[in-house]
Amino acid sequence: TFRGSMVTIVTRAMNMILRIGYLMSMARLLSPEDFGLVGMVSAIIGALAIFKDGGLGFVTVQRASISEKEISTLFWLNIAIGLILCGMCIVLAPIISSFYTEIRLYWVTVALSTTFVLNAVSVQHQALLSRQLRFTSLATIEIISQLASIGVGILMAICGYSFWALVGSQIASAAAGSACSWFATKWIPGPPHRNVGVRSMLHFGTMLTLNNLVSYITNNLDKILLGRFWGAEA
Repeated sequence: TFRGSMVTIVTRAMNMILRIGYLMSMARLLSPEDFGLVGMVSAIIGALAIFKDGGLGFVTVQRASISEKEISTLFWLNIAIGLILCGMCIVLAPIISSFYTEIRLYWVTVALSTTFVLNAVSVQHQALLSRQLRFTSLATIEIISQLASIGVGILMAICGYSFWALVGSQIASAAAGSACSWFATKWIPGPPHRNVGVRSMLHFGTMLTLNNLVSYITNNLDKILLGRFWGAEA
């Protein structure tokens, strides 16, 4: 437990340093409007991101015992949730664009929708790493994801892709995190199964997710209203 706590503290410190350096670099390369455009979309689809794992990753971690069939079934449920959220995000794209009266937000929303699927494929893999107390592996994955995000974002910004650099940064982070999670666990999911107690697991995950949703809305409503009435630069 002590080792896990120390790894977590060191990882958070490193991520904070990397994040600050990244933001300082991007602030020199991009305009306030570029940050605002992506932030306007993120504030809304971030609410959908609360549902990205349906709380099913925590189910895998906290259960006293869980079978291979149950984990595989949860994996495919996560994939289904990711695809549904991706589809919802694409459907919402014209609505978000209209809400903010900013046409560029349509394709930003569509592009960011891919992160739901990219994150969904690794929910159970990261849950397994947590269950096995492999804190060093989780920390390494987090740092690699951060470095991939920083590298892609800064490179795209230097090449003049403006706000798309921030979009590419988020997609790169999700893709790198999922790839590293699969590599670290070496676990290949099997087919989904019925009658493995999925209903109770879904109920637990739903309650956890709804609690997170209320907290998210409380903390981000001001950002949505700011973008709506004062624009991207503000």
